[in-house]
Amino acid sequence: MFHIKKSKPTSSAATDTVVAKFSSLEALVEGFIQQHQLAIVERAVPTGANDFFTALLSSSTFEEVHGNVRKKSSLADISSILDSADIPLKLRKLPFYKEWLRDIATICEVSCALQGKDCVDATIETSRGCIRYHVDMVPQRLLVTYSGQGTEWIPNEAADRDAFLKGKPNPKIILDKSALRWMNPFDVSVFRGGDGNGLLHRTPDSALKSKSLLLRLDEPGFCTRVGLDFDEKTRVYFYNEDGSSDVSVDEYEAPPKKKATAAAKKTVTKKNLVAKKTVTKQSIKKKGPAKRQRAPKRGRGAT
Repeated sequence: MFHIKKSKPTSSAATDTVVAKFSSLEALVEGFIQQHQLAIVERAVPTGANDFFTALLSSSTFEEVHGNVRKKSSLADISSILDSADIPLKLRKLPFYKEWLRDIATICEVSCALQGKDCVDATIETSRGCIRYHVDMVPQRLLVTYSGQGTEWIPNEAADRDAFLKGKPNPKIILDKSALRWMNPFDVSVFRGGDGNGLLHRTPDSALKSKSLLLRLDEPGFCTRVGLDFDEKTRVYFYNEDGSSDVSVDEYEAPPKKKATAAAKKTVTKKNLVAKKTVTKQSIKKKGPAKRQRAPKRGRGAT
């Protein structure tokens, strides 16, 4: 298991670093500091990975699965969570499937160490849809793209943050298209979020148009906070009994700082109070499956 050492980098050079690359997962755990807007561990794609994930994406119908992974039982937990996904048995029997599970379990342990937590909330999905550049409303978010193009990000000097905060579209946010960057498959990336000073990123166009496979790790309790219920036995999160959620898991990102408009709210009169629910930006009725089933993909996906 991974543990953070008590000593941390204290030099001004380390503190001023915005994007930091680490040679290994161990180095990431030892050297990561909250001032990093983006931390990256570049990894080679293992033999057999491309064939396995191509088969998985072409034969599996699952779009997303959410669960909670404990550091002390990461492999068992991720195995249980993926049991709820529609992955054909013939693929589960392949040696690379177990190798993939071990990789996810290891990365979950890394995320636990980075956050100083005993567990993390994990999402594995094949459909992504974060069209607009954004900063996630979480302290940090770890992403690994196993298949397809990785997360697109833009350096601070190539982005118009004022345009972002004003809610302007991507073309107005990008100052220099040649500066755009993308994560590579299997690279581990940790994006800083929460305070609005994180690095702007989004789903690349190629992943908006076709299937890909992404692992996303968030702080424990994230899925509960956005309206999902939890099955302690299977470690799986699911949409609640009436299929509603105040905030979609995939829409939980930092919004631009805009004043609320009249169109953002709908008045509910006494006459239609029973038939309708007040709709605001913070509370939107969402349709979904029955209790203890995973909901189909809705809205924007993760990056």
